[in-house]
Amino acid sequence: ASVKHPPDPKGISQPNDPQNHQQNNACQLGHVTFHASPLWHAGAHTTSSIKRYIMTIFFISTEWPDAARRIQNRAIHILAIKNKTTTAKASLAAIELLKCSLHLNPVDTESWSTLMTACARLGLWEEAVEAGRTATQLDLRNHCGNFGNWAQLGENLVALADANANDATSKEENNSTSSGMVDRLRDEAVNAYREAVRLAKIQPLAAISTSSKHSAALAGLGGALRQRAASEADTIEAGLVLKEALDLDNDNEAAWTELCVLFLKGGELDAGQVCAVNVLRIQQLEEEEVEEVGTRAAR
Repeated sequence: ASVKHPPDPKGISQPNDPQNHQQNNACQLGHVTFHASPLWHAGAHTTSSIKRYIMTIFFISTEWPDAARRIQNRAIHILAIKNKTTTAKASLAAIELLKCSLHLNPVDTESWSTLMTACARLGLWEEAVEAGRTATQLDLRNHCGNFGNWAQLGENLVALADANANDATSKEENNSTSSGMVDRLRDEAVNAYREAVRLAKIQPLAAISTSSKHSAALAGLGGALRQRAASEADTIEAGLVLKEALDLDNDNEAAWTELCVLFLKGGELDAGQVCAVNVLRIQQLEEEEVEEVGTRAAR
């Protein structure tokens, strides 16, 4: 036990008063820690607003997968932090928790998926891609859950390909090995986005929340095809896919941006300008929404 009560000056014991104790968090293996204060329970933050004690007992065993779920839930709540100044610290903490979770249950798809998100936030593209590859292969039968895994894997593969290409350029390398690696990553990115789009089409709308997510996957596929540009067929398909994305969501900024680049590279300046105007329109709408939220919060 880790809570010790000081002697009561009036000689009256008040064991249920959370203000009347000293905490000692040292707890040996096999012992129990209990206290009355904010704590994490099953990964969710709770508070003690009334005078009571909350006893929490955690059994951590390599043979008990539910322990991994509790640790994973804690990581998910940490990643929900929106404060930009603490995002990196939160992501690092989440990665360590998820490694512990995967040690207990190495075939837990959600832990691999969450690890992919945490690594991507820190720009650890290789680690994010490896986690995404594992998550998608473990969850092949879960079409609903795997839609997001394939889409995020495609995004991370594009980022890793860009990072490798930029690294080779900065080092003034132009060998076939680095070029071949970038090409393979771009091919894999296209395939990952294709799978995400396929799953979106065979699932009911509720399975992927909103049509905007389907549109985002199409925009990702269009961008991956444009960047790969292995042949004229890639360019033509990229344009068709991006237009399909905008049919689903006309406020998809990524789709308008990719289409703008596509038109400008093809010398279609007027069409590119129309796309650029739409990008600015969407950005202005987002700024207005942020200002409105800030105004409401101030009230």
